[in-house]
Amino acid sequence: MSNFVTGSGNESADKKAVSAVDDKSRTGNGKRKGRLVVRVVEEGKPTVNIRIPLRLARLGIKFMPKEEKEELAAEGLDLEEILREVTEDESEPLVQIEEDGKSVYVAVE
Repeated sequence: MSNFVTGSGNESADKKAVSAVDDKSRTGNGKRKGRLVVRVVEEGKPTVNIRIPLRLARLGIKFMPKEEKEELAAEGLDLEEILREVTEDESEPLVQIEEDGKSVYVAVE
């Protein structure tokens, strides 16, 4: 596991928290559950190809300040629920747009 700072000041607790998040992001056979994939193609050439591990999103939610979560909740947004919904059915893209020689693809793979 790489070294990083989460802000708690307790390195041991930070490593345990990250490990717990990492464990939840794996399937029963140890494989990662997925990545958020963003691809943009313009005039037949890929211009963007980003793959973000979902465990990074889970980690971000875990360490988000309570006040920020409360503000989002007041607006009716539950990030953990959104993440669950987005990852529930990985068979179809979240967004797929094709227009004028450009395409945008966003999915969990």
